[in-house]
Amino acid sequence: MGGKGRGRGRGQHPQEQQDQRNGGGGGRGRGQWQGQQERPPGAQRQPGGQPQQSEWGAPQQQQPGARGQGPQQGAQRQPGGQPQQSAWGAPQQQQPGAWGQGPQQAQSAQSGWGPRPTQPQGAPSAWGPRPTHQPQQQAPSIPGLPPQASPARSMGRGRETVTSAAASPASASPQKSAQQRPQEAKKEPGSEKNVYGRGVFQKQKEQFSSLQPCKRPDGGGTWGKTIKLRVNHFQLELQGTKKAYHYDVEINEKGKPMPNKELRRVTMRHVFSHDNFAEHFPKDCCVFDGMKSMYSCRKLKFREQAFPVNITFEERAREFEVVVKIAAEIDLNTITAYMQRGSSVDIPQEGIHCLDVVLRYHQTYNMQYVPVTRSLFSMNQPMLAELGDGAVVWLGHFQSVRMGTHMFLNVDASQKAFYKSDEVVNVMYDVLRLNHEFEPPHLTPEQVRIFDRYMRGVKVRFLVGAIKRDYKVNGLLSPANDTNAKFDSDGQLVTVEEYFKKHYNAELKYPYLHCLWVGSAQKQSRVPIECCTIKPGQVMRGKLNEMQTSEMIKAAAKPPFERKKRIDGAIQKMQGCGPVARNFGISMSNQMAQVDGRILEAPRVEVGGQNGVQLVTPRDGKWDMRNKKFLSAAALEHWGVLDVSRTKDMDIRKFFETLKKMARSFGMNVNDQCFNDSCRENARDVENALRQYQKMNNKLNFVFVIIPKKGSRNLPGHQIYWGFELINYNSVHS
Repeated sequence: MGGKGRGRGRGQHPQEQQDQRNGGGGGRGRGQWQGQQERPPGAQRQPGGQPQQSEWGAPQQQQPGARGQGPQQGAQRQPGGQPQQSAWGAPQQQQPGAWGQGPQQAQSAQSGWGPRPTQPQGAPSAWGPRPTHQPQQQAPSIPGLPPQASPARSMGRGRETVTSAAASPASASPQKSAQQRPQEAKKEPGSEKNVYGRGVFQKQKEQFSSLQPCKRPDGGGTWGKTIKLRVNHFQLELQGTKKAYHYDVEINEKGKPMPNKELRRVTMRHVFSHDNFAEHFPKDCCVFDGMKSMYSCRKLKFREQAFPVNITFEERAREFEVVVKIAAEIDLNTITAYMQRGSSVDIPQEGIHCLDVVLRYHQTYNMQYVPVTRSLFSMNQPMLAELGDGAVVWLGHFQSVRMGTHMFLNVDASQKAFYKSDEVVNVMYDVLRLNHEFEPPHLTPEQVRIFDRYMRGVKVRFLVGAIKRDYKVNGLLSPANDTNAKFDSDGQLVTVEEYFKKHYNAELKYPYLHCLWVGSAQKQSRVPIECCTIKPGQVMRGKLNEMQTSEMIKAAAKPPFERKKRIDGAIQKMQGCGPVARNFGISMSNQMAQVDGRILEAPRVEVGGQNGVQLVTPRDGKWDMRNKKFLSAAALEHWGVLDVSRTKDMDIRKFFETLKKMARSFGMNVNDQCFNDSCRENARDVENALRQYQKMNNKLNFVFVIIPKKGSRNLPGHQIYWGFELINYNSVHS
């Protein structure tokens, strides 16, 4: 530490010396620490190690310590560079002249660790002659002194500057003893301010908790026809004074946490239903959220206890340790009080989450529903709509507890993309868009890459004879008949095809297809693709492509009466949310809530006609423009067509003839196109073509660009369907 201090004290940059003579320079801009007693810089050290005379005062002398110590041990220095009362000597006194009385300054070397004490003259040193220390004085510290009278310290580039309202040490009171100063240091700075801030926050919180929602000053609108509307909210009631108890659940297998959500639900279902645990977990009293939280309508007999659990999951015997520990006690009456108060603060989130878990548990208990966030999808899907590329639509319902004038359960129709549950070979046809009329071909590297990306993370069921196992796919490996991928079996190197023929008496139909890499990622376990089936109930990962998104919108866009039918069906299957919800004191209406609504008069549109201006009234949300013209029709005079999708010329000509006929029927002036050209599907080629035609006809202001249909993919081995879309391209100016 001493070496670093000497290294910083000697050989300062000229700009630093100038900053010190000017009172700190840019160091003050970095922030000042108020309330700390610190003396101003003393002398500055020359490169030779000698202190030099400054304009603040004469050099200071260090007094010897009380126990015969050297001149460097009489005073102890604090981290900020201040001398303090030590256990070995008397407190030091400040000499006149050290606080800015005239153009004199105490000599001391200044460094980034505080003012450097000087040493006796003449002592040998590697850094030059040793200067003598001058006695340092403690700056006055007076309790109750106004903040502006306390000196402030500024740090900057290894120097310290002091600004103070105390003009002279003559006005300082006698210094306090060493016993009083530690007591003052225990007082936390700003503690009174913190207490004041907490009090203000508590007062505002109490004021906001009594606020009521704002109401319309006019009492509501009056236009239109008043009707009754049914909304997808079902009223909930909490009967009597009820409490719920929150428990934390840890499920470990061989000392490691178990991340599988499905297996966690199966394990807790076994705990709640098995007779061995009936003494600890009363029937129809406990629910589990599938993660780490368990709620009970009764207080259990223990606060923390571990239970050994043995189950069979996916044809395998598993052993777990379930640790249940009390976490909190929840008063469900706070929900009723919150709704009566009508405020947006102090929302009882813990109680609302408890009700959400209880209302969902009745359907997820028997593993007949797949939970996806707040939606539930039944394993018994009546009919699945195809999205293409190995994806299908599952229909389910969304449910969530909502607060209003009453407590409601919001239920809505929901849909989600799932992996298609079928033989892997059949799914491969869909993903790679192969022709089902032919045998699967030898896959190209690009096709292998696409299907490998699709199958990663998918769970499959391997079935050969009486053997049935479930695996998670890691990807694709070499074909089953690959002689370069032989492995040892009973002392003989065999391929996957030969192994299945020898051990399972199974003749592979497609040995040239790639095998699935299953099981542990550290091992390369291979199974033939034709022996596996994708398990149902797996949510599609990743983002849907454009074609799948379009099909999903078609499946989700249903008229209101069909959505209401699906919602009523979901409420019927809930069966009043089950016996567990009744034990929690929850009851639910099976009828949608009713609200008042108004039908406003639809706006009328002015159109042109044979007899002048006409007013058209919409019917069923649309205007009928047949045999009518635009009131102010535009003209399409200079325009062209650019094809980048290789569409047939006959189809293009037929489409634009129909377009011109319809436009002229609405009163538009449409000329023949200026050009009809084609180019490659490349942004640079398209831009160059448009610029070329712009130069040929500077009046060109509209271009139809025919692009490929969404979802088209040019892959070997499958048919490509091309379509076109129209977009507006403004004039291109170079």
